[in-house]
Amino acid sequence: MTATGRAYTELPQVFCPGAKARSFTVSTLADLKEALAAPHDSMIFLELIMDPTDTPNVLIESGLGSANLNFGPRGPQHRPGIRI
Repeated sequence: MTATGRAYTELPQVFCPGAKARSFTVSTLADLKEALAAPHDSMIFLELIMDPTDTPNVLIESGLGSANLNFGPRGPQHRPGIRI
């Protein structure tokens, strides 16, 4: 488990039990270089840890669009001060 209590790097096994995958948690440039240097003989799954203020606008807009699709205009994304 990660510090957040979530084990995102285990997701490939959730979607396809027995899948051959290399999973990495990336929070620094050195972590990313290590992940990219791994053999590419299977799926590579990256969990990217970013500072919340470093989120690209396109990612925020994509998340809000998904929330609108999933929850509609009464969803949590329309509450003041909530970030999804």
